[in-house]
Amino acid sequence: MTTDLTAENERLRIELAHAHAEIAAHQQKLEDVRRLWLDSQQGRDHEAAVKVERSRIRSIQQMVRPGFERLADSAIEDGSTLEQFALAMIREQADRGITLDAIRRDAPNPAPHASAPDGAKPDAGKSWDAIHAKIAPGRM
Repeated sequence: MTTDLTAENERLRIELAHAHAEIAAHQQKLEDVRRLWLDSQQGRDHEAAVKVERSRIRSIQQMVRPGFERLADSAIEDGSTLEQFALAMIREQADRGITLDAIRRDAPNPAPHASAPDGAKPDAGKSWDAIHAKIAPGRM
């Protein structure tokens, strides 16, 4: 009986050692898969960050006006958002004295409006049918 117990213990010890070896192999496989997954996630995160940065730069470049290129370059370099750049450009315009009032003062006078021919009254207030009948008689 003692020999049976010893043989059984030895068999169990060998099975347990094999199980530990299998568990270690599976743990290593799981660790390899986890590393691959993390690497792919970091790659996706990197790609998404690149897309966002390209979009930010493109938006700033589309918004820049002549004379504000240096401001746009500094906004791109320091990582300013589009909103921060727009606000900085408005402030810079105000500092330079570029206002809507100044633009109106610098603009040429508008062209004079043409007056109606002598004795002609505009057709305002008449119905569409009356105007059309006057323009193209017989078509209605």
